[in-house]
Amino acid sequence: MKKSTRMVISICTLALLITLFLIGTQAYFHKNEINLASDRCQESGGIPEVESDLLSLHYTFSCDKS
Repeated sequence: MKKSTRMVISICTLALLITLFLIGTQAYFHKNEINLASDRCQESGGIPEVESDLLSLHYTFSCDKS
C-alpha cells in the first residue's frame, strides 16, 4: 500500500473517531441536563415532559405544574 493511501485512511479513521467522540459527549451532557431539569421540576411539584431522539441530540423539555 502506498504511503499516501495509508495517510488518507489514517486521517479518515481519525476523523471518524473524533466525530463519534463528539456525538457521544454531546449525548452524555444532554442526558445529564435532562436528568437535572427533571429532578428540579419534580422538586418544585411539577411533572417533567421530555421528548428526545435516539441519542438525546435534540430534545424538548417542559415542566407541567398544573
